[in-house]
Amino acid sequence: MDASKLQELTDWLIKDEATNVVRTAAPNIRGAKESRLRFRRLKTGAGLTLLEVTPLTGRSHQIRVQLANAANRCYFCKTEMYARIGEFGRSNGIPAILDGLNVDDLSDRRPGRAAAIEHGVISPLVDAGLTKIEVRELSHQLGLPSWDKPALACLSSRIPHGTPITLQSLSQVDQAESFIKTLGVGQVRVRHYGSSARIEVEPSDFSLLHNHYAQIAVELKAIGFDRVEVDPDGYRTGLSTPSLESISRLQSRTLPVLIPADNAS
Repeated sequence: MDASKLQELTDWLIKDEATNVVRTAAPNIRGAKESRLRFRRLKTGAGLTLLEVTPLTGRSHQIRVQLANAANRCYFCKTEMYARIGEFGRSNGIPAILDGLNVDDLSDRRPGRAAAIEHGVISPLVDAGLTKIEVRELSHQLGLPSWDKPALACLSSRIPHGTPITLQSLSQVDQAESFIKTLGVGQVRVRHYGSSARIEVEPSDFSLLHNHYAQIAVELKAIGFDRVEVDPDGYRTGLSTPSLESISRLQSRTLPVLIPADNAS
């Protein structure tokens, strides 16, 4: 496979002196330093991607931190996915790869789109000028059972950039969201901050969470979250999980439904 185009990745890194851990941070956090690197994909195969990486700022642990759940992580995932699909297609006489991207998706930040372009992926819904609502309306007219299915995003999007993604953290998110859905919630995102969870639902479901707050706290504590709170802005599409520093600036705006799991009854 041909090498990809040269790309640049910019993050702000900060070192926690207490734990000696370097991680990403918001640019306005005191002590955060800008870190830039350039990279390009040289080869993909056998489940691995070979990168050529050039640090531009020389920060401590820069490459490790920036490429551990990087802001453009979707690019690497999609590169591997399209490479495998392409190989399958070529070996079975299938000349093209199609995706479900629609016009509304073009306004979201989607690093994986670059991988789609590199692999020649075709987006027929975009070519037809269809929005999310129009896709649902047409699906309903055609009698497709998925016409009102809630949007599903990769579970990795619940983990803040710069935080390594583990099977345990993904499993915790999956279990938490699955449980909350059993309460009758439609759209839900559980953002993972180590021992803390931040829940996003549609504003119309705020009261439902409030009525079940004790049950939610107990269940999520069993999953591994000691603190659970509700995002006052509710569910939003195209949102990556913000950093811990960004969340700390929102604490004063958190809804009254603030759930310390240890105090639940």
